[in-house]
Amino acid sequence: MRRRDFLRSGTALLAPWPLLAGSGEHGLVLSAATDSAGRHHVIGLDGNGRQRFATPLPARAHGVSLHPHGHEAVVSARRPGRWLLVLELPSGRIKQTLHSAADRHYQGHAVYNADGSRLYATANAYEAGHGVVEVRAADAGYRPIAEWHSGGVGPHELLYLADDSLVVASGGLLTHPDSGRQVLNLDTMRPNLARLDAIDGGLLATNALAEEWRHASIRHLSALAGQTIAVAMQHQGNSRGLAPLVAVQQPGGALTPLWAPRKTQLGLRDYCGSVRADRSGGFFAVTSPRGNRVMFWNRAGDYLGEHGVDDGCGVAATERAGEFLVSNGAGDLALHDCISGQTTTLTANPAWRLDNHLHD
Repeated sequence: MRRRDFLRSGTALLAPWPLLAGSGEHGLVLSAATDSAGRHHVIGLDGNGRQRFATPLPARAHGVSLHPHGHEAVVSARRPGRWLLVLELPSGRIKQTLHSAADRHYQGHAVYNADGSRLYATANAYEAGHGVVEVRAADAGYRPIAEWHSGGVGPHELLYLADDSLVVASGGLLTHPDSGRQVLNLDTMRPNLARLDAIDGGLLATNALAEEWRHASIRHLSALAGQTIAVAMQHQGNSRGLAPLVAVQQPGGALTPLWAPRKTQLGLRDYCGSVRADRSGGFFAVTSPRGNRVMFWNRAGDYLGEHGVDDGCGVAATERAGEFLVSNGAGDLALHDCISGQTTTLTANPAWRLDNHLHD
């Protein structure tokens, strides 16, 4: 059997949860979620798949950022929300509510630096028409201490790297809260990947795809070994499967677009949801909830295969090389091994519609 066919077929088993790569002392995986009544929460699941907490939220959330020491996390409002919530772990209790500055709204993601003393959150300076990174002193009550130009328009996910730099995915989408999530600059949008100095906010570099792919909005990121960056994108419009939705950037190099096999690429409907590097840093997974599948590449950009996941979007890494936990909108969680091709059904939480991202 060819590797790709094996990955598609998989094996459905019921098994204990794996140990997640970054779940810290509490062994929790976190996700924004919506219950059957349409109420929004952030939920925590333990290493056996049991619900540890379900914290009500004022509106739908998007990303969750875990503190490096594991004692708290920050939940980001879905854009154009104006709040961040600090959670105590493992209880899930809301410790603090943070609000965006005037003429700003948050963009769905935040990240801590290595020692947890700083929190960086992407925001939209919507009157100025560009993105910013809000910097807060996490070790001093999360007070705001700086705001930096993000290096692009419509910043979304960002990564902190060990060399004290930030990588910011700017989707190129100009929006304004008066128009909700409507994109106001389709004719001129120009996504990019910006690298900032995490100490003073200085712009170190920017990279973009070729002009013909400028409608491929750069949205989500994950760091592979050697500071290689994996990128997931969402094309604005119908490319008929031609536009790249995945890319990698080697250190100091250009963005290299990647394509799945033609039939798969057509089925993605121009949309990839999440990207996550594995524990070894040699492999990464990309989900497409519209395409109902999870796909796998290695660090060099070679396509390894895929597996069908209905409305699958959230993805986390386990402690094993090549192994990923994937969630879907029906509350299902399954384990996918891109090396062996095996798929293992872990648990189902049908009371919850799990949102776009899993956080480990």
